[in-house]
Amino acid sequence: MKLKLSLYFIVVSLCLGCAVIPEGIDGQPLQRLTSLDKSQLFTGTSDGERVAYANNGLALMRSGRTMLLNLSKESPVKLSWSPSDETLAAVFKVADQECRLVQYSGEGELLMETVLPITISKLAWSVRGDLLVVGYTLNTFSFGGNLQQYLYLFNDSGIKKIKLDDVTLKPHTVKQLAANMSRVLPVHFTSYGDEFFYVRLHDPPEFPAYLKIVWKSWQAGVSKALMELPLQEIKFAPGARGDSAFVVLGDKKAELQVWQEPENVTAEAQALYGFADGRLFDGERLVADWGESSRMQILSGGNYLLALDNTLFLGSGLQPQATQSYSEKEWTLRRWRASGLISHQEYLNKLKDDQ
Repeated sequence: MKLKLSLYFIVVSLCLGCAVIPEGIDGQPLQRLTSLDKSQLFTGTSDGERVAYANNGLALMRSGRTMLLNLSKESPVKLSWSPSDETLAAVFKVADQECRLVQYSGEGELLMETVLPITISKLAWSVRGDLLVVGYTLNTFSFGGNLQQYLYLFNDSGIKKIKLDDVTLKPHTVKQLAANMSRVLPVHFTSYGDEFFYVRLHDPPEFPAYLKIVWKSWQAGVSKALMELPLQEIKFAPGARGDSAFVVLGDKKAELQVWQEPENVTAEAQALYGFADGRLFDGERLVADWGESSRMQILSGGNYLLALDNTLFLGSGLQPQATQSYSEKEWTLRRWRASGLISHQEYLNKLKDDQ
């Protein structure tokens, strides 16, 4: 067994050494970590110490070590580490409109698994440690179809299922979107994870189908429609602040802001990088362009992971980003703000009082 493992790492090292290493940020060299399958799916802990990735199954590796665990022979469709970096969530497709959610410890031990009757759209965590899964079901009938979207919330209190919407679709709309529904229904969670943006599809009997971008606070149980758009593929990207987001429409983008900053209150905007279609931006400045097929995850300390041409790299050279930490008081204040019990200015003032 030891001989087989040694040969495996020799072969992997030789194969990795054959490809040309792409250029990193500001001339900083990239370090090859491993090969990926065509999905280029991966996720690292915030410090990059542990990396889970898809390559003929699900594997877990430690940076700088030769330890590699094969967690599953199945390849996942979604991966995400918890804020504590101690729990890995993975989603596997079981069948059409059915997926299996699995949680592993940082050492690869199986902690929990359950089957969800949805096609998954988004897998995320709140800073408090809630595991968040958004997905949809699409059932077809002679009259057309029925589209439903759900949020599944996993925490110490158990599992909570929240219906986001329930829409009847015309036969033409079902035929047009059935194969690409996930591209029409993206989801983006804010940096705190208690609020998110998603897309609601509307299909009136006498009018063309259209989209609404909706903001929702799941802990307050309230939502608000922000923008109406013609039927099209859209994407989300992080906004200039942790509570905002950009909606990306081709080569154009518009910022979605639920909480307008009061004129007499100056709130520090987070220095967030934006990554979309292989291009990394620092505000409006283009930092790097690795091509539309590349994928990126920003780590702590200015490091990042980059997937390109079915290879995973570790890079450096970014400005270190502030990390969002959990505060029970802020969590409660955010719920009060979303419920309308306090204004955004009062929310900012309450936070400032504690500084």
